[in-house]
Parts: sequence; C-alpha cells; structure tokens
Amino acid sequence: MKKIEILSPAGSFEAMIAAVQNGADAVYLGGSEFSARAFAGNFGREELLKAIEYCHIRGVKVYLTVNTLVKEAEIEKFIEYVEFLYESDIDALILQDIGMASLVRRHWPDFEIHASTQMSAHSLEDVRLLESMGFSRVVLSRELSIEEISHISKNCGVEIEIFVHGALCICYSGQCLMSSMIGGRSGNRGRCAQPCRREYSLIRADGSKVNAKGSYLMSPQDVCTADEIARLAESGAVSLKIEGRMKRPEYVAVVTKIYKKALERHARGESILADRQYIKDLYSIFNRGFTKGYLFGKVNAQIINTLKPSNAGVYLGEVAYYDRQRKKLGIKLEDGLSKGDGLSLGVSVGRILTGRIIKDHAYAGESIEIDFIGEAADGEKIYKTSNASLLKSAGQSYENGIESVKIQLSARFEAMLGEYPKLTLTDSDGNKASAQGSKAAEKALKVSLSEQKVKEQLEKLGNTPYSINDFHMALEEGLSMPVSIINEMRREAVEQLNDMRAVRHRGRTSRGVSAIYEAGASGGKGLGKNSPKLRVKVRNAEQLKAVLGSTNFKDIEMIYYESIEELADAIEIASAAGARLVCSLPRIMRNWEYSGFKRLMGSGIADFQTGSLGQLRVACENGMTAHTDYSLNVFNSFSVNVLSGYGAKTVCLSPELRLDEISEIAERNEADAELEALAYGRVQLMISEYCPVGTLDGSCGESRKKAACKNDSTYLLEDQKGERFPVSKDGSCRSIIYNSKAVCMLDHLEEMHSSGVDVLRIDISLEEPKLAAEIVKAYASTIKNGYRLDAKALEVYASLKEQGITKGHYYRGVE
Repeated sequence: MKKIEILSPAGSFEAMIAAVQNGADAVYLGGSEFSARAFAGNFGREELLKAIEYCHIRGVKVYLTVNTLVKEAEIEKFIEYVEFLYESDIDALILQDIGMASLVRRHWPDFEIHASTQMSAHSLEDVRLLESMGFSRVVLSRELSIEEISHISKNCGVEIEIFVHGALCICYSGQCLMSSMIGGRSGNRGRCAQPCRREYSLIRADGSKVNAKGSYLMSPQDVCTADEIARLAESGAVSLKIEGRMKRPEYVAVVTKIYKKALERHARGESILADRQYIKDLYSIFNRGFTKGYLFGKVNAQIINTLKPSNAGVYLGEVAYYDRQRKKLGIKLEDGLSKGDGLSLGVSVGRILTGRIIKDHAYAGESIEIDFIGEAADGEKIYKTSNASLLKSAGQSYENGIESVKIQLSARFEAMLGEYPKLTLTDSDGNKASAQGSKAAEKALKVSLSEQKVKEQLEKLGNTPYSINDFHMALEEGLSMPVSIINEMRREAVEQLNDMRAVRHRGRTSRGVSAIYEAGASGGKGLGKNSPKLRVKVRNAEQLKAVLGSTNFKDIEMIYYESIEELADAIEIASAAGARLVCSLPRIMRNWEYSGFKRLMGSGIADFQTGSLGQLRVACENGMTAHTDYSLNVFNSFSVNVLSGYGAKTVCLSPELRLDEISEIAERNEADAELEALAYGRVQLMISEYCPVGTLDGSCGESRKKAACKNDSTYLLEDQKGERFPVSKDGSCRSIIYNSKAVCMLDHLEEMHSSGVDVLRIDISLEEPKLAAEIVKAYASTIKNGYRLDAKALEVYASLKEQGITKGHYYRGVE
C-alpha cells in the first residue's frame, strides 16, 4: 500500500511554513499566474523558489495550481510560466484546462500533472480518459461517496486525491458559471465571488415565498472527516486534501496537525476519538457547521447551513443580561472563555469579571461579566468565533524559525591520529554529505576527545530540520581536537545536505519557449466560409412536436433531445418528420448511471450530446457520434484538438468567451470537429446534488425521495437584487439552476458566424412549446434571409427583450 499523504493548503509563505511544521507531506499553492484562487496571497516567482527549497529540504512535496482555463491569447505566456515552473523543481502541476494538459505532456513529458477537481471527474470513465491523457493523479469531485472512491481507486492506474476537510462548493466544481454570469468574475478563472454564500429566497410558481429557516439557502457547511480517518485511509485514495488557501496560517497549522496525528494513530491501531479535544479544536479554528458531506452519505439539510455563511464558532452560552449603564454583559458560560477570544457579538474579550475579581480565564458553569458596548438581547445565543489560546499555540508551532518536524539522519564520524577528521551525514533518501576537518587530529596532552563529546557537538542541530538517530564512530583513543572544528564540520555537512535535498528532480533542462508555441495549428480552416448550421435543444416531446410542426426540418440540422424517459417517443416523432435526433446526456453521470447509457446505445440512436469526458470516451469507443457540451469548458484550440482527437464531431465552446476570443480559437483550429456556440437559451449556472426545493419545501431534508420530488421546474431562486433564477432538475434529481435571463443573439448571428462558429445552438428547453417554436422559426428565417430579421422575427425579438435577455459574455467576457 502506498503511503497516504496529508496535503495541506498554502495561500501564503507563512501558511506554507505552518503546514510543513505541523506534519504536511505535501503542500499545494498558487503562483501569481493562472491560479484558481486569484484572491489568495499566492506566490511571486522569487518567493516560489524559496518555498520550493524550504519544502524540499524538509521532505515535503510542492504541487502548484495552474488550474484555470487559458485563453488562446494567453497560451504563450502559459508556456513560459510552465517552463519556469519546470526548471524551478515543482513536483507536479494541478491543471484544469485539458488543452494545456496536452501541451504540457507533449513538451515536458516528465513533468507530473494532476487533474484538478475543476475537471469535474466524478466517475471511473472520467478518470480513465484523464489517465489516457497522461495524468498521474486525479482529484475527484467532492460529491462522491467513499464507496465510489474505493471503486474508482481499485479500477484505475492513477493516484486518487480527495478533499477531507474544509469548504464545500454547492455546485460540482468546474460546472459553476453563476459568479461569472451575474458578476463577471469567473470561478473557472480563479475569481469566484462565492454567490452560493449570498442570501436568496425560494419562490413557488404562484409567487409565494417558501418559509425557510435562514436566508443562505445555497451555503453549505464545511466538511470534517477527522473521526473517519480509518475509512478514508482504506478507501484507496493516496492523498487526503485539506481545503483552505484563503485561510490564515493558524488554521492550516491546526487542521494539518490534527489530520496528521489522526493518520498516525490509525497506523498504530488507535482511534482519533481517544482525544476529543482534537475535534473541538477543529470547530474552534473555523467552521460553518460541520458535515461529513457526500463522502459519508449526507445530503440536503445535512450539508447546508441556511443561517450563516461564515464562521459559526463554538457555542459559549446565552446573554444573561445587558447593563447598558455599566456597559457590562452577563453570560452563563457553557464553555471556557479567555481574554482575547472573539465573540459572535462582534467584540474581542478584554477583562473577564466575576464580581470584583478580574481574570484572564473562566470556565464552563461560571457566570461572568465582560465589558461591552453594542446590541445584545437577553437569552441571545453567543458563540466564540476565535480562540486566543488555540491561535497562540498554533503560532508557536511554526513561528520564529522553529523546526517542529525533524528528519532522521545517520552520522559517521572518523578521526585518526595525524589525519583530517571526516563526518558523513546520510538521510533516508540516500543523500550523503561529507565534511572534512580543517586540522588533523593530534595526540591529547591532557583530556582526550571522547565519543560522548563528539556526539554532543553533532547533536546540536536545534535550528535545522534534522536530528541524528544513528551514530557510528571510528575514533582513535587519546586524540585531541578543538570542538570548533567538529562544529564547523557539522555545519558544512548540513549545508551540503540542504543543497542535495533542495533539488528533487535533477536533469531538468530548458525546452526552449520559442520552439513550443504552435497552438495546435498554423492557419486554421478559415472563418465563416459556409452557412452556419442550426441545432435546437429541447427537453420534451411537446417542445419537439411544436418545433417540427412549425419549422421546415431542413432548416434544422440536428435536435438535441433531453428527456431520456421519453426518448423512444421522440425518436418516432423525429423519424416521421425526417429530423436527425441527438440524445442529450446529463452533464453528470456517476458510475452506476453508465449502464443506462450503454442501454441507450442499443436503442436505435447513434448521436449523443456528451457533457463529461467519460461520456465522450464511452460513446466514441462504442462507435457512436459524440457532440460535446459547453460543460467541458473549452477555452482554446488545444482543447478543441484534444476533444476532436478522442472522437468529438462537434465541440461546444464555453459561454464565457467573447466573440473575438472565439475568433482567435477558430483562426488556429485545424481539428476535424465543428465549433458550436450558444445563440439562444438560459445558461446552466449550477448543477448540484443539493436540492433546495426538496429540502426547503418538500420531504427530502435528510434523504432524496425521487418519487416524492416537488421540483417540477416551476420554482425560482430570487437574489437580493430581485433577479430570479429557474430551478430545474436532471433525470437523476440533481438540481440545475439556470440564468435569470436567456442569452439571445438573434440580432447578432452574422457576427457569431463570422467569428468562426460553425453551429448555432438554440436551447429552448425551458420555454413553453408555442414560444419555443416561434424562437426557432425566427432564428431559421433570419439565417435564410442573410441575417436580416423579418417582421415576425422582429416581433419575437421584441417579446423576448421585454421578458429580459442578455448577450452573455459575447461582448464583455471574463477576466
């Protein structure tokens, strides 16, 4: 069995030190470029080099996040940055962009790459495709259960990494466009504005609001699995990842130490529960409420915290009274309190008073007073949101150059009369550092040098990351030697050892940046040479009938059909009309759902719209025709080339791209696949295993009851600005949240086509059948009329504009 790794976050140099000094086996951090946590401290190039050296000397690996989507215009800069990282001795890159992953594998084949959780790998089939691309590790989606993780680990040839502690995303990572669409800050570009932590109301079809306890309807609790360390260790995952690159160093210190100790206890056959203080410390350092998450079967109300999106703290007690005149707050404590602790009332504790006695600490059961100016009601619950003593002890574990974790060395000291003494230090990796004394050993006139004295001097390694646990002496009796020479030898050997350990990957040489940038093409296929193709996405048979009944089927090249339950009827309807039907698969397909996919391939349909890498792999390996959806986050021509290489006939581009950025892709695209873009429809902003409808207005609070599902696609999430986002679901009862406005490019179709888009997609899956048919007819007639809107098309456009439409990112883009 491979050693299980504790992987800790490092959002700053100080946090990196905190992780290393508290037992992390590896750290993940972001550079100042291409990192998915653009608002973390991150590391400039000089600081990054120092961080790598610091970690490597101490036996800790460094994984660098280059896990954002890369635009065509940024590829040359990306290549230069990877070249720098390669030469810097980074142990592995964490990547999201499949195009950039293919580039790295091609030009730096010995550079280890890990698939970010932003790649949405949630099935064995996803992992197998990533393995075939050359990834050595895959970070699985947080939604998977421990059983699924075990199944994947046993049936693939890559390492598996899982998140075990910290913040949860309510949406599958890599599938969230909400921050991007409502505020222009793309989570896929490292700038997530955390819209899931904002306040919302859930609105029924009749306009009434669901009475929810709290207003943070999309804000999940933090995951905490320290007391499940045994099951985690036996899951087959080799890396247990702690979330938190935006957290303070003390947080990193506390959480790293606890998970490391838990893993060590498990290895010794002990239980983490032997010390409940560990779990209490996890609550104290930061929590939004804790859940064991999807890992251990928790769903809906068991993962959400509608009351507070930030640190919940630890329950301290209730307000006994508030004396405004004396400016004193009385509290009956149910937990300990210390001077300097932070409270949910927005204050830091100064004096603690019991009668006339002033003290720094008080204990559970005591009634105390604190100085207070503000607002507080009798009986109000108070929470301790920061623990001064815990923060202090956490800081002491890594501050002031302390070396808390020691590397064991073997030492050999040799000294013979008339010869120069020699010291050899050897570490467990086989590195050997040797130092020779500056003066030959002499015969002692009085007190001779003893082995004990040599040992004492060599053990003076306090300010280094080393300790000696194995001594070998070849010391001739009756010798004399200044202690200063032994000390010099020790220092020299340690410096040599540091130099050896600092470089883990010897032999890395420059690949030459100028020779690398090819962008997968030399001139592309030309822009807008042929008429654009029109494809329509519908959800059900009613929409399908309406569209085919009002539009010449020859004007529509293909129809993407979503409702798998009604697929047989849809095939019949389309066949009768002479239309080509494509089965639109759900974006998320877990391991057990692939059996249904394989049955579909024998149902008389040969075209599939694929929303995941695994679906693409299975479809093409079984001789089906695949058209990839925008959920695959294609941002550059390299990604187009990768998907085309796996068999995709159509590649839908990300809706986060501007038209000029699409042009840049098209100009360099020589792949066989056609380029598709959304010309009409509501963008799917989130897909989630959490159902706000069933949780807040149904009977699915602690389990998913598909038969009793109330999500009939009529509910809306309303934000504080009054924007309303439709809440729907897929065939497996996953929630899908759509944008409040539909993208409508009816009046800009010529620009879309001339930018290099081969296929214009009209998504009417949320529209009433009559309007759906009118929209499709308007688009078809506009294309036939040379992009001129006729009277009926203008009428449709005016109606849509009145309802509220958007141009999406086609003109504004994302940073």
